[in-house]
Amino acid sequence: MDVCKQCGHEMNRGETFCTECGAPKDAPLTRSEAKAPRAPMTRKKKITLISIGAVLAVLLTAHFMLSSMLDPTTKIRAMDRAVTNNDAGAFVSELSLDEKAWLNEKEYLQYMKENDWETIREQMLDAVSGQQRFDTIIRDEYGSPLLSVKKTAVIPGMYKTYEIEAVPTSIRFLTNMDEASFTVGKEKIKVENAAEDEGTAKAYPGVYKVEGEASNEYGTFKETWEYQVLAEESDYYMEVYFEGYTYDVDTNQPDAVLFVNGKSTKKSLYELGVIGPVPDGNKLVLHAEWKNDKKEVVKSEQVRTEDGDYWGELSFYFEEEVEEAEAPVFEYVPETDESEAAEDHVLDFREVYEEALNAEDFSMIASFLEEDSQASDEFRDYLDGISGKGFTYEFTENNIVESAAYGADGFVVTTDEAFIFTNEDGEKTHYERTKDYTVIKDGDSWKIEEVAINETNRSDG
Repeated sequence: MDVCKQCGHEMNRGETFCTECGAPKDAPLTRSEAKAPRAPMTRKKKITLISIGAVLAVLLTAHFMLSSMLDPTTKIRAMDRAVTNNDAGAFVSELSLDEKAWLNEKEYLQYMKENDWETIREQMLDAVSGQQRFDTIIRDEYGSPLLSVKKTAVIPGMYKTYEIEAVPTSIRFLTNMDEASFTVGKEKIKVENAAEDEGTAKAYPGVYKVEGEASNEYGTFKETWEYQVLAEESDYYMEVYFEGYTYDVDTNQPDAVLFVNGKSTKKSLYELGVIGPVPDGNKLVLHAEWKNDKKEVVKSEQVRTEDGDYWGELSFYFEEEVEEAEAPVFEYVPETDESEAAEDHVLDFREVYEEALNAEDFSMIASFLEEDSQASDEFRDYLDGISGKGFTYEFTENNIVESAAYGADGFVVTTDEAFIFTNEDGEKTHYERTKDYTVIKDGDSWKIEEVAINETNRSDG
């Protein structure tokens, strides 16, 4: 028995047509009829395919969002808009800041604008568009560091971004009072020993109000100063000297102990050397006490600072006659030729220093400096910092203003200096500076121990 190829109905062997559908017994199947019936997609398979598509869509969206968020040019564009809108808060919000460094947001933004913001912006764009492996330092038109652009890997090998870090200026405090404290905003700096210690701080470019407070045997000092901090390659020295009167001592008994308002200082007149500084307006009653050979206490006459008749010198004389002894020297008075020798040492140093700067060679000036001193460390760091940058220096003025005795074998030599700095692009800046060089005698030679910059003026062109 045969079967119809069209409908599947059983056919007798003698039949040539299907009695059910009428199709010829040997009729071929059509293309559509020859196809096997397709099984319907299951619900589980549909859910799986939809889930995979959704995950791929989320991953693709996340990729584009991360790429946009991590694009460093977005941060630079935001900084540029803040400059245009004069929005200091928005500008600094794009930067990584040292929380302990002083920051005056408005002054900082103004400093950026005055130091050619367009050039600073282009330096940042160049840094993030290249393939630099190390941090890039963004400098102002004078060659001082402003910003540091640092590459950071978010997901190694896939996503990276750039952090823009503001570079603060290091500050050293120079003062004339022990146990002094200085406050800027919420930050407080303390200097315990004015002769040996230097308070340190950090600040971003701008103008700051510094409030200082100190005390000594003669009263309490409170003063306020205003300083403009610039971007500097080396340390910025901030001189915060408390004003007051200082008196020389005249006595016939240097071992006598000084009393202030009836209270002993526990220091002899010789140990003190001078009296002061005394806060302006403080009225003091001073006297000195000395024990004679009989262990009897002998008092000098009282001296009142408000009398105004002493003209820089206070006398403490004892009526009881004492054997004349070799009195200690209160102040070292150097020979005139020693003063001139110290000044000549500074001038000789300046002549060689110009050559050392242009040759980028610290060894040329090393012999002029006290080994391991502040001056030696700072000059070495500066010359290392300018190495390979193509800067040139031309000294135009090196004048001695004055020199004053320093300790038993040294001088502080004050100078007026001027020089022309030329950066790698040939742009010139004229500097005028007043400096104090602390010069000490080392055997038969002189050495520079410390250099303090008192004032700096600069102009372009």
